[in-house]
Amino acid sequence: PRAADRHADMDALLAALGEALRPRARTGTWIAAAAIAALGIGGVAARDDDHGCSDAPPLQGAASRETVAASILGDAPRDDAELARLWQRLDGFVEPWMAARAAVCELGPDHGVAFDRPLACLEQQRRDAEAAWAVLAGQPGLGTTRALAVLERLPDPSVCSDTASLAAAAISPPPPAQAEAVAALRDRLAEVFALDGAGEHEQALARAQALLPEVEALGYAPLLAEALLHLGAVQTAAGDYALAVATLERGHAEAVASRHDRMAGRIASELVFVEGERRGRLPEALAWAQHAAAAIDRAGTDDPSRLPSVLSGAYVGAGRLLQARQSAQQALAALLPARRADPARHGMLLNNLGDIERQLGELPAAREHLDQALRLWEQAYGPDHPFMAMVLNNLGALDLVTGDTVAAEAKLRRVVEIRERALGPAHPMLATSLANLAVCQRRNRDLVAARASFVRARDILRERGMGDDPKAVAMIAGIATVDAQAGELAAALRGFDEVVVAYEASQGELYPDLARVLVNRADARIRTGAIEAGLADAARSDAIAAEVWGAGHAKLAQNRLLVVHALDEVGEHERAQALVERALAELDDTADPMVAKLEAELRPLPAQVWP
Repeated sequence: PRAADRHADMDALLAALGEALRPRARTGTWIAAAAIAALGIGGVAARDDDHGCSDAPPLQGAASRETVAASILGDAPRDDAELARLWQRLDGFVEPWMAARAAVCELGPDHGVAFDRPLACLEQQRRDAEAAWAVLAGQPGLGTTRALAVLERLPDPSVCSDTASLAAAAISPPPPAQAEAVAALRDRLAEVFALDGAGEHEQALARAQALLPEVEALGYAPLLAEALLHLGAVQTAAGDYALAVATLERGHAEAVASRHDRMAGRIASELVFVEGERRGRLPEALAWAQHAAAAIDRAGTDDPSRLPSVLSGAYVGAGRLLQARQSAQQALAALLPARRADPARHGMLLNNLGDIERQLGELPAAREHLDQALRLWEQAYGPDHPFMAMVLNNLGALDLVTGDTVAAEAKLRRVVEIRERALGPAHPMLATSLANLAVCQRRNRDLVAARASFVRARDILRERGMGDDPKAVAMIAGIATVDAQAGELAAALRGFDEVVVAYEASQGELYPDLARVLVNRADARIRTGAIEAGLADAARSDAIAAEVWGAGHAKLAQNRLLVVHALDEVGEHERAQALVERALAELDDTADPMVAKLEAELRPLPAQVWP
C-alpha cells in the first residue's frame, strides 16, 4: 500500500522474484525457473515453510520437452516452427502460473481465504497441466496440431487471483476421508479433458465411461457433476448429441442439488450449445440459457463470453439472425481485456460474428471479421489446424455470395481435407462441410460431383441416427436442387415435397431454410407447367423472407430472380416483368454489393428477354 515499500523498478522486482525461486537445501523437492523450462511444466516453491507453498513438486516422472516432441511427431519430420508454437503456448501457462503462485505465497497464510483459495486454485491448475503433459507424452504420433489443441485447454492462472469470484464459486469440500480419492479422480478426469482436446474421442469416451461408476460409488455429488460434464462433452464431440443431452441434464441436476453453481452454469451453457447449435432445437436451448444465466448470476463464470456465444449459435440454427448477431457482439465484448491472450477464443468469436454478418448480407463487415480470424489463427496455429477449417468454410461461403465460385471451391475442398483428417470419415461436422462443397460444385455446374457430395453428407447423418435432424433434411433439399438443375424435375419435386413437410413439422412456418426450399420448388413447379402452384410457393417464400430479413432485403430479390427465369422459360413474360419491377422497387437503397449485383441482373431483363 505504501510507495516506500515497493521495489524501485521492474529489474529489482524480477531480481527479488528470482531469489524467491532459487533452489533451497531440499533440492530434490524444489526446482528453479530454468528447470521448469527444461521439463515443460512444474511446480514452484516460493518459501521454505509449512503453509502449503512447499508442496508443489515438479512433474513426477515428467518427460522433457524433447521427449514429448519426439513422441508427438512420431515418424513425421521435425517442424521447428510448429514446435515453437507448442512451447510458446506452454510458456503462456507456466510463466504466469509461477508468478501468480509466488505472489500468493508471498502474501502468506495470515490472510486466510485470500491465501487458501488462490493457492488451492493454482494447485488444481498445476494438476490439470500435469494431466495434459502426460497425455502429450503418452500419445505417440499425435502431431503438433492436436498437441496444440491440448495446450489450448490449459487454464488461465489469472482466474486464481480473483478472490471474489473464487468465493462465489466455493463448494462444500469432500469429507476428509474422501479428499485423497476425490483428488485422484479429478486428475483422471483432467486426462479425459486433455484426450478430448487432442481429438482422441474414443479413448476419452472409454475413460469417461469407466470413471463414472467409481465417481458414483464415492458419493461426492460435486465431483459427479464434473464427471458428467466431461462425459457429456466427449459424447458431443463424438456426435452422439441425444446421449450427450441426457448425460448433461443429469449432471446439471447433480450440480444444482450440491450447490455447485459454477458447474451448473457450465453444464447449462453446454446444453445451450448441444440443443441449439448441434440439434437445432431453439426452445430447449433458450430454456437452458435461462438456467445458465441464473447460475452465473449466483456464482460467476471463468468465461463470460461463453453463454452469449453458444446462444448466438442457437439463434443461427433457428434462422433468427438479428438475435444471433446481437448475442455474438455481446460475446465479443465480454472477452476481458485483462485475461491471458487467447487466440482460440478471440478468433472463434470473430469467425462466428463474421458468418452471421454474411448471412445477413452485411458483406464488408463479414469479410473484415473473417479475415481477422483467419490471420489470428494462421499465425497462432498454422495452416492445417481445425480452426482454419471453420474460417475457410465461412470465407468460402462469402466467396459464393460474391460470385467467386472458383475461389470458394478451393477453400471448401481444403475444409473437407482438414476435417476428414481431424474428425474421421463419419463425423456430422464433415457432413456439413461436404454439403457446402456440394453447393459450390453445383454453382460450378459439376452436378455429378455435387450430388455425390450431398448424398455422402446425408448418409453420414443417417448412419448417426440423425435422419430427422434439420441438417439431414437440408441434404435432401440439396439433392433435390441438383436434380432440378439437371432437369430431373419429377425427382426434384419429390425431394422438395419431403423437405417442406419435414421443416413445417420440426421448425415451424417461419424457418428461413423453408423459404429457400419453397422458392426452389416454385421454380420446379413452374417449369413443369404448374404455374399457379409455383407462384403460391413463391409468395409464401417471400412472406417468410420478409419476416426474417426485412421487406427490402436482397434475399427477396434473389428469390424472385429465380422465379423470373422460370416464368420466362414457360412464356409467362407479363408475370415475369411484373415480378422484376416489384423486386426493383422493393430493393433497399444500400451500399450492399449484393443489391447492386441484383439490380444489374434485373434491370436489363425486360429489354433483353421480351420483345
